[in-house]
Amino acid sequence: MIHKMIDKMIDKMSTLKILNFIFCFFFFLTHNTFALVDYSETVPERREVSRPNKEVSARSELRRNESSATASLGLDAHFSLGYLSQSYKDEAQLNATTFDFRIETPINLFLQANYWTGKGVDFANDGYNTDQNGNPEIKLGFNFFQVGTRQDLATLDLYAGAMLSSKSTLASSRKDQIYGIELSKRFFDTGLGISYELRATGNPESSLEYSIGNIQRFKMSFGWMVSEDIQFQTDFKTTSIGKGESGANILEEKLQYSTLSPNLVLGVAKFVKVNLGAHFLVSRPKTRQDLNSLKFFDSAPHGTALTAGLGFVF
Repeated sequence: MIHKMIDKMIDKMSTLKILNFIFCFFFFLTHNTFALVDYSETVPERREVSRPNKEVSARSELRRNESSATASLGLDAHFSLGYLSQSYKDEAQLNATTFDFRIETPINLFLQANYWTGKGVDFANDGYNTDQNGNPEIKLGFNFFQVGTRQDLATLDLYAGAMLSSKSTLASSRKDQIYGIELSKRFFDTGLGISYELRATGNPESSLEYSIGNIQRFKMSFGWMVSEDIQFQTDFKTTSIGKGESGANILEEKLQYSTLSPNLVLGVAKFVKVNLGAHFLVSRPKTRQDLNSLKFFDSAPHGTALTAGLGFVF
C-alpha cells in the first residue's frame, strides 16, 4: 500500500511540487511546536568561590586553541570497498565490485565519487560475460543549512555532479548530469531522511543502447544506532525513467518501480566497518522491452541484489 501511494504521488507531482514538499517537511522537523515550561520556584544555592589557577587556565586555553585550529584544517574521509550480486531473469547474474569515496571539509563542502567494475554470468549477450568497467560518478555538494546539537541535528544538503560515459558492454555510453537535495533529522539514536535526485540523461554514443528520458529518484530513509558498533538503516526508493526522445532505439514508455534496501553496519575496529545489505523490488517496472538495453544497473530494476563491503574512516 505504501509503495503504491508513493508511486502515484511521484507520477502526479511535478519537480517543483516535490521540492516544495521537501522544504515543508524540513521546516516541520526543525521547529518545535510544543515545549514544557517549569514554573516551580528555584532556591539559589550558595557556592564557595575559589580563585582560578592562572597557570592551569592558560594551559587549558592554549590546548583549546590548538585543538580548534587542528579541527579547522582537518578533513573527514570515508572510503568503502563493496561487492554486489545482482539477479536477473533467466537465472542471469551480475557480480560487481564497488568503490565509494567521500571527503568532507570544514567549509561545508563535500566531494563524493563512486565506481564499479563487474562481470555478467549466463547472459544471452556473450559480451556481458567478461570483465567490464562501469560508469564513474562524481558529485560536489554544499551543506546549505544546519541547526541543532548532535542529538537533534537537522541538515539540508544540495549537490550536483555527473556520470561519465563508458565503452564497456555492461555500462552506459551516456553522459548524465546529476542534481539533488537531501535533508535529514536526528532524534537521539534514530534518524529520518528524505531526498530527491534528478538525472538529466544525455544521448548514448552507442547505437545499440536505448535512448531514455530523465531519471527521477525519491528516497525516504530511517536509521537506528543500536550502539557505537551496530547501526541499522532502511531506504525506500521510487525511481521513474522517462520515455526516450530520439535515436535508433528508444524507450517507448515511462518506467516506474520501487525498491526497499535494508543495511546493517557493524564496527569491527576503530576505523573499519562491515556493511551487509540487500535491495528488494517492491514494485516491478511494467514494460515489454529488454531492461538490459537501458544500461541502468545501479538501482536494481531487474531483481533482488545482495551487497557486502568494508568501510574505512580516516
